[in-house]
Order: sequence, then structure tokens, then C-alpha cells
Amino acid sequence: MIRPLTIIEVLNGYSVRIGCQDIVFENRDRLLSELCRYLETPDIVEQEYRDRYGQVNQCSNPDCPCPDPEQEPSSIRPEQQPSIRQMSQRFEKR
Repeated sequence: MIRPLTIIEVLNGYSVRIGCQDIVFENRDRLLSELCRYLETPDIVEQEYRDRYGQVNQCSNPDCPCPDPEQEPSSIRPEQQPSIRQMSQRFEKR
């Protein structure tokens, strides 16, 4: 069964939510490779990830329809966020 899938491009790669699990990929090639594998054999790929990384959230049941999708992602408090100046200085150093 292919679970609901969301891909969000982030600063250093891609954040992918499959069902109620989040996976991060650092480059597009790796994302596309794993996505193709998942679309071809979702049950096998899910079991590989469970075996390799364990369970996170409520998806210990393979039939989980992700009953709690309304969870808000954790966020950084405004006082912890770097300013635009700080961010640009970081990129200039690279």
C-alpha cells in the first residue's frame, strides 16, 4: 500500500513525509532513487526502513493509516532564529 506522500524542498535537501514518517534526503538523485523503489515495492521498502531505523511515532502497525496527521512540526522560537545578516554571513564563508 502506498501511503500519502509529501515532498518539501528545504535549504539543504528534501524533507519527505510518507504516511506519518519523515525522511530527509540531501540530494535529488537519492530522493528520486528511493522514491522509485518505494513506488515499485512500498511494503518491502517500508520494512527495510523499519528494520534499519526502527519505528517513530505511531506507525508500529504496518497497516497504520497514520491516525494523527494533524501534529504540528516542531518549530524554532523566534529568538532562536538567525537573522538574515547572520545567515548571509554563513553563506559568504562557504
